[in-house]
Amino acid sequence: MSNHDVYAVSAPGKVLITGGYLVLDQQYTGFVQATSSRFVCIILKNNNTTIDKYSVKVISPQFIQGQWNYHWNIESKELTEDETNTSKNYYIQCTIQNTLLIASKLCSDFKTLIETGIKVVIMGHNDFYSQREQLDKMNLPKNFKSIHSIPNFCSANCLIKDVNKTGLGSSAAMITALVSSLLGYFKIIDIPSNEQDYEKIDTKNDYCLNFLHNVAQYCHCLAQGKVGSGFDVSAAVWGSHVYRRFNPAIINDLYKLDKKELTAEKLISVLDPKINPNWDATVKPCHIPPGFTMRLADIATGSSTPKMVSKVNAWKKANPEEAAELWNSLSTYNNKVNILFEELTKKCQSDSETYWSTLETLKNYSVDQWKEYENNTNVSKDILDLLLELYNDFLQVRSCLRVLSQKTETPIEPESQTHLLDACMKCPGILMAGVPGAGGYDAIFCIIMEGKKSGEDCKGIIALEKLWQNWEESSVCPLCACQSNFGISKEDINNYLEYI
Repeated sequence: MSNHDVYAVSAPGKVLITGGYLVLDQQYTGFVQATSSRFVCIILKNNNTTIDKYSVKVISPQFIQGQWNYHWNIESKELTEDETNTSKNYYIQCTIQNTLLIASKLCSDFKTLIETGIKVVIMGHNDFYSQREQLDKMNLPKNFKSIHSIPNFCSANCLIKDVNKTGLGSSAAMITALVSSLLGYFKIIDIPSNEQDYEKIDTKNDYCLNFLHNVAQYCHCLAQGKVGSGFDVSAAVWGSHVYRRFNPAIINDLYKLDKKELTAEKLISVLDPKINPNWDATVKPCHIPPGFTMRLADIATGSSTPKMVSKVNAWKKANPEEAAELWNSLSTYNNKVNILFEELTKKCQSDSETYWSTLETLKNYSVDQWKEYENNTNVSKDILDLLLELYNDFLQVRSCLRVLSQKTETPIEPESQTHLLDACMKCPGILMAGVPGAGGYDAIFCIIMEGKKSGEDCKGIIALEKLWQNWEESSVCPLCACQSNFGISKEDINNYLEYI
């Protein structure tokens, strides 16, 4: 298969560690951690160029009836549905329509490339969807070994509209991967191939990734019918970072245009960062410090994020002074957590031997025992103090979220989750445990000290697994995902031949 006939990419999921609710407001920031679980999108040239002229065939092999066929009208520049489609997929259709519209203007070979037709393959790693049913079918317990034994890109055994998601940002990762693969196939952008490439990127001035970010944000907002905070798309593009949202006014006017007015030229004038300098989202690279790992769990009881956000916004509007005080307090502790992540990373870089000896000594004990080791010759008091400060600051983040829960009568950190998180904090090496993003009943994350040696034999991970398996207040199912710092990435098609 020629490299000119295919373009494959993947985009990560996300976990919003700090910044829930605040990240909607441009005044505040949030720390979003990218995950190792990713959405893969592959664009291929159609083989039967006579029958498939100008066709766009989309396949999502994990779902029943996961195929949608379209036709690109080269004159009207519209994507029309094939009458044989058994269901609609607006997220995919509106993303392809707008990205192809942009490509029709910016790609000099567009007519030649689209004339042969294209095939689009979209797949999400297992973690984006609940695997409880799959584990039950395989008669396996809910633990890390079992979840890793499920085949990659496992069938969801349902229609796409019926799948149970785990809250890792599947729609944002999917749309970002789809936009990126289309822009790449039509030679408009090229993207990094590995984490080392990412380390060299200037997030403010990299044209390809900023253009991708803007197009993906627009398509995601269009698909969802609202302009959200955008942190999930930002994580899919840039990986882990501290995020400040873009001004919604930048793209609001695009939604007011009818089909005739929404031309390629108009879209490009708003979304191309070279033409429109008003895009003002900020991305500051940040990640979980070396020697720590993240683990996630899917909780059987779900929550409705839109309803929760709506209730919080209504309370904030009705109680502006009280809300401002709580928002500022929460922001203060969020920022402290973000800064301490950076300081610990710097400590690792400046005094590696002391940093690692401290972690290796403390990792087998719970946080409430760490203070006993401050005089240990293998433990740096400076590093220990940073760790305890981070631990206490995140407890304050959780405290503020519980106050917000109470005042808005919204289950941001509901009592059942508090019990589970507090129990997690008693396990060895657990630095932080919380509810990601908007909170609710459906997921938790834990930041675990594992030291130099990574893997599931870490004492803290083993203790968590045992706790989760025996937890009776709710059903806790681990995910495969851990942290991954880089964002959108070009993929080797040879790794996915069995799926296409």
